[in-house]
Amino acid sequence: MEFHGDVPIYLQIVNNIKANITSGKWELGMRMPSQRDYAKEMKVNPNTISKVYQELERLEIVETLRGVGTFIVNDEAFIARLKFEELEKMVVDIATEVKQKGYDIEKFMEALREELEK
Repeated sequence: MEFHGDVPIYLQIVNNIKANITSGKWELGMRMPSQRDYAKEMKVNPNTISKVYQELERLEIVETLRGVGTFIVNDEAFIARLKFEELEKMVVDIATEVKQKGYDIEKFMEALREELEK
């Protein structure tokens, strides 16, 4: 994973994990790697991964069972809401950019339809 300077690394990792879950790459109920192992895999400080796991718990995306590990929640309805929120954010971001750059909305919608039909 490549990190960008405009967003804190821990948030970039949180967003990557959320994308892995919503895309189905990571399964519901899956055990997360240990914080130490994940820090090595991501090539970041273990404290960063600790912050990632804390944020995921705060967002109720994972559950930590003391002495057992950290698991992705096994709640399809919650993940569906997470997907919708992700989609909503994408729509807001692209709509804002389209408006700011003064693009014709009908042409944009046509281009979007064509792209989605590919």
